[in-house]
Amino acid sequence: MQADRSDGVRLGPALLRLVGRVHTNVVSIVRPHLEQLSADVGETAVLARMSGRKLAFIHVVVAEHVLRVMPGVGGDLPLHSTSGGRALLALHTDQQVKAILGDNYKQATPSTVHSATGLLRTLARIRTQGFAWESEESIEGVSSLAIAIDTVLGRYAICVVAPTARAISRRDLYAERALRLKEILKAEIGRSSTEA
Repeated sequence: MQADRSDGVRLGPALLRLVGRVHTNVVSIVRPHLEQLSADVGETAVLARMSGRKLAFIHVVVAEHVLRVMPGVGGDLPLHSTSGGRALLALHTDQQVKAILGDNYKQATPSTVHSATGLLRTLARIRTQGFAWESEESIEGVSSLAIAIDTVLGRYAICVVAPTARAISRRDLYAERALRLKEILKAEIGRSSTEA
């Protein structure tokens, strides 16, 4: 780490390389599981993480369908309107969520939850059911379901992303497969010491 008078402390080059290796290790562990999830549900599967107030895509396995969703690696969709972002936010307390997002609830589509109260209600439901769902809240015509994994290597979301026309009727299948994968990855990667 390096001291910086104007911004406090920032990561030095050695620590940044270490962080990069952790993400590489997570991708190498999760990749075959993402490929299997994509094959099982016939849709695009994504590994993502929080990056400030945005959801960053780390690895994407694109489905074989003619009509498919093809998010690019990187990505910068808002946490509050994506299933992956919500799954990750649900790992935090309500107070932490308010601190992370502040008043940042821009409406991407007419369906987007755009208030702290609405989002906190949604996060409570996610904590109970174990997965997050959104339908056309980030991009019209696209829906997604996600689970979050809190591991010794960090917190990540695994998302199934699909055209809404197929996703609505297949939501239960996506949830069942994603929740099964969550248990497999917790055993394979290891839970964080903060996870209950």
